[in-house]
Amino acid sequence: MSRPAAAPPWYYRWLAAPLLAVAHLPFPVLYLVARGIYLLLAYGLRYRQRVVLDNLRHAFPEKSEVEVRRIGRQFYWHFAQVLVEILKMAAISPVELSRRVRFANADSFPGRH
Repeated sequence: MSRPAAAPPWYYRWLAAPLLAVAHLPFPVLYLVARGIYLLLAYGLRYRQRVVLDNLRHAFPEKSEVEVRRIGRQFYWHFAQVLVEILKMAAISPVELSRRVRFANADSFPGRH
């Protein structure tokens, strides 16, 4: 017989608590948090900046260096927004979710009757 899954380590709760607190913030405040994450990743930590710019240069050889750097900054901004939106999914109400997300042909999804 298999054993039941072990409880996660105690420190997971300490890590999850601030993330859940952020998830309960309203969207305008979340985008301010995203702005901070963007600045930290793009200019503070310079998170994988060389990889990002090299990939963009290979993907868009016709773009100037100024354009490649602009696209790189846009990547970091989008990445920060996606991070906070993923956090928000842990706390968003079904009403708010249905207001923000629309499905085309929802009746054709499996399990929908």
